[in-house]
Amino acid sequence: MNFNTNQERYAILVRVSTDKQANEGDSIDMQVNRAMDIIRNNNGIHYKTYIESGVSATKTNIEDRYELIEAFNDARKGLFDVLIVYARDRLYRKVVDKHIIFSWVGESKIDLIFSQTGERFKYDPDDPEQEFMEDIKASINRLESAKTRVRVKTVRADKAKRGEDNGGNLPYGYIRTENKIVPVEDEIPIIKEIEELYLAGYGLHSIARWLNGDEVKKLGIREGGRVNKRKQHARSSEYWTKDVIKTILFNPFYTGYREYSTNGDKRLNKNKAEIKIAKGQHTAVRSEGRHRAIQAMKNKKSRERKAPNFYNTTFLLSGLLFCEECGEKFYSRNSTRANGNRYSYYSCSSKVTQTGKKGCENHAYKKETLEAFVVSELKNYFNNMPFDSLVKDITSELNNKNKQAQIDYNNVEKEIKALDRGKASMIKAIQSLDPADILYDELKNTYEEELRNIITKLADNRVRLVDLKGKIEEQQHDINLKDDIIEKMKNFSRVFESSPAHLKKALLDEIIDKIELSKEGNININLKVKLKQIEQRAELVKLGDKRDFINFGGVGDTTTLIVGPIVAAAGVPVAKMSGRGLGHTGGTIDKLEAFKGFSVDMAIEKFIDNVNKIKIAIGGQTANLAPADKKLYALRDVTATVDSISLIAGSIMSKKIASGADAIVLDVKTGSGAFMKDEDSSFELAKEMVDIGNNVGRNTVAVITDMDQPLGYAVGNALEVKEAIDTLKGEGPKDLTELCLVLGSHMLVLGGKAENAKEARKILKDIIDSGKGLEKLKELVKAQGGAPSFVDEPSLFESAAIVEPVTTSDSGFVKGIKADDIGKAALVLGAGRETKESEIDLAVGIILHKKIGEFVKAGESIATIYANHPEKQKTATKMILEAYEITKEEIKPRKLIKGIVTKDGIERY
Repeated sequence: MNFNTNQERYAILVRVSTDKQANEGDSIDMQVNRAMDIIRNNNGIHYKTYIESGVSATKTNIEDRYELIEAFNDARKGLFDVLIVYARDRLYRKVVDKHIIFSWVGESKIDLIFSQTGERFKYDPDDPEQEFMEDIKASINRLESAKTRVRVKTVRADKAKRGEDNGGNLPYGYIRTENKIVPVEDEIPIIKEIEELYLAGYGLHSIARWLNGDEVKKLGIREGGRVNKRKQHARSSEYWTKDVIKTILFNPFYTGYREYSTNGDKRLNKNKAEIKIAKGQHTAVRSEGRHRAIQAMKNKKSRERKAPNFYNTTFLLSGLLFCEECGEKFYSRNSTRANGNRYSYYSCSSKVTQTGKKGCENHAYKKETLEAFVVSELKNYFNNMPFDSLVKDITSELNNKNKQAQIDYNNVEKEIKALDRGKASMIKAIQSLDPADILYDELKNTYEEELRNIITKLADNRVRLVDLKGKIEEQQHDINLKDDIIEKMKNFSRVFESSPAHLKKALLDEIIDKIELSKEGNININLKVKLKQIEQRAELVKLGDKRDFINFGGVGDTTTLIVGPIVAAAGVPVAKMSGRGLGHTGGTIDKLEAFKGFSVDMAIEKFIDNVNKIKIAIGGQTANLAPADKKLYALRDVTATVDSISLIAGSIMSKKIASGADAIVLDVKTGSGAFMKDEDSSFELAKEMVDIGNNVGRNTVAVITDMDQPLGYAVGNALEVKEAIDTLKGEGPKDLTELCLVLGSHMLVLGGKAENAKEARKILKDIIDSGKGLEKLKELVKAQGGAPSFVDEPSLFESAAIVEPVTTSDSGFVKGIKADDIGKAALVLGAGRETKESEIDLAVGIILHKKIGEFVKAGESIATIYANHPEKQKTATKMILEAYEITKEEIKPRKLIKGIVTKDGIERY
């Protein structure tokens, strides 16, 4: 193949559409080598090679073929003279693309060489016969491509029937070598390990996690860490996934058989009758008996937990929810917590990645609450919709759109016919030119330029025509559906309430196009008939999975100020209702008001917004929260039933349930400083409250804690706040720190942030050690109007005028501290209220220096009093000395945690 090129510059364009084509048959190397032979034979200069890898000329739009576009841009700049392509089907397979590419060839004034045949092609826009023949060749290319796909599919199916290798990606554990498929010896033990885990009852997700080196419940962490999964093909992940495990367990390939389809792609074929199995020619790594055992386990799991199908699911919004943050779908999830309770929720599919990397930051949403919210919004929206006038408007709008699309279609058709006539006229005009005419060259160039413009416009309009046809069909579909969907909207409330679950799901699917959720709580409901997008700012506290807990009774109880921030810092929302104190010291709200400017008086919207933004808010109880409780308490007062355990439990839990808590952790005090003095009564009260909570669907746990001595060392408002700050710094009293870690751990487990208390405790310890808990307290104070600078500078809190030590003349071990008397001493100093109208002195209180079991010398300080009145200080000193009992016998420290009560019963420590 010799051409008189006189040192022409050549470029090469190579296109392969599949991995197999790149490595076999029409490979990249083969196409380049053929082209280089032509360049050498013609004494040419190789300018550049453009490679389109993995590009299908049938499926890829021409504007997305970047290498092709770059080649012709370079050609227009005159950087080369000839473009070598293997064959026409490497350039185009669609007639529309052919027109565009040939117009580019004409503009750039280059020649084409097809290396498969050696044909040198010079495009001549003046040659109608050439144009016609190239259109035919483009159509033949497309037909040939379709026939090749059918032929390849038939050949592969025939090979599969005979058990031969029919190409494609091999499953894990197998490779091709010397035209045979053989097992990889090093990977067979991994396959066996997967089988053993599945037969032992572990699910596909758990097995994938195990092989990825993650901790799995009851299994721990795999010895040796993550298994390095061989990359089976260019697009496969190196991490283990549920789908990979599923293939290994259920693909009969491992038993020596091959599956193939008699109609279409096996992976997409839902007709089991068209999926056949043939004995393969490769080596099996699993016995048929073992395979039957695996199938039996699969059937057992299916019977125990029937997989939901499209309308058999209890999740009404599955398939409709999309994340506004990342665009991914929300998945429906069921999980079982450590206490055995089932929990259903929706979560963004990219929230947690297979690799364990941080995924989408959107929230998980409780199933029942989110569904109730969406259904309620739809009911309100449709019930107030003026459908009669609306139907006319929608019908008119749809008809007008359809008419306009049809008009546009007709206009484009007319323009194509006009362009075809213009093309024919231009070709005829060029052919009729007289070369002897003085204006011949100028006219010829003008006509040729116009002809190129016409051809480009023809290609554009043909593409437009296809788009408009699809648009007309889509709008006609909308018109046909409109009446049916609007009728369902009009009767939505009645039909939805009277329908079984699967029909409710079907109804929502017919009406809703999609629902978008943002992490800020914005919900957009898009309807299939575009009445209007329903936009709502949802109360995330209601939609999310919030946690609450209660501390009642007890002296020096500052746990709210510690547990709230560390749990919120771990990502569990804390929406806390607290009260003011009436007794020894102020309540949680009084203590928080030691921060200058702090307020619990805020609108519900602000309360919810704080939980959304910083994961914590503390509000005061209002008259609207369980209003009957106040009347019942007055009735108990006159009927001498204030101490009734059942009525106490009802009073406490009514407020917890009414505040909307989904999970409740109760700190039930017992001892001399508590409301419940004896341990048995405390356990009885805890059991009743736990039963109430769980009976109404709230996961409730109660921890019984000792109050025979004050918790921590501080008694008094500002003093307790300072002690809470010290604890968040990791410098607090051991008993207070321990109690906060125990209560917080239960909250994290119920909140789904940890699988067990041990894991939760480590998370909370890390939060304290890193200072995140302290930062969260500052966020809370700032969000509710307080001065966060007090956290960094505790000296800013109000201070007492008198600071005096309390010394004892006795020597020995502290046997007991009457916590109730210590509390009364604090009350005398002004730290608490005797009546609702009493003013609290935030600065006063007591710091204890000795606890039960500790040794004290005669003359040593057992406490320090912070007072603003000398007489009150003297009275309090006397009361503290009387509260301490000192003995010569060695005393063991008291046990802080007495036990735990869950729905499963009582466990005493």
